[in-house]
Amino acid sequence: MKFVVRVAREGQSWLAEVPTVPGAATFAGNLVALELAVREVLSLLLDIEDESIFTFEFEFSNVGEEMLAAVELGKRREELEREQKEIMTASARFIQELSKEGYSVRDLSGILHMSPGRVSQIAKESERLRA
Repeated sequence: MKFVVRVAREGQSWLAEVPTVPGAATFAGNLVALELAVREVLSLLLDIEDESIFTFEFEFSNVGEEMLAAVELGKRREELEREQKEIMTASARFIQELSKEGYSVRDLSGILHMSPGRVSQIAKESERLRA
């Protein structure tokens, strides 16, 4: 489930409110603890297990421009990490398939812009997983 969470800074505390869930408000001393507190509040108010998967879109207020820029950078890092995983999965698939067709490690490293050592490592890992 995805929720919009309005987050504000007051003094040394962070306050959070989930507008779509009546009564869903909490606070914490740092953002990591705040996210955990929001998860707990939602679990209690919605009467679902703590292990339920929640995703959040944080909307910040009462913070400076630097903080908002850092939030955007964090979102960008998260997206790049997701893309990197997709690229590595696709690379492994191509290495596996093209190796079977007889393409050399050097050919694959040139096409995929990876070192020959990394291509060999992925190929061996793929073989091990198939066995």
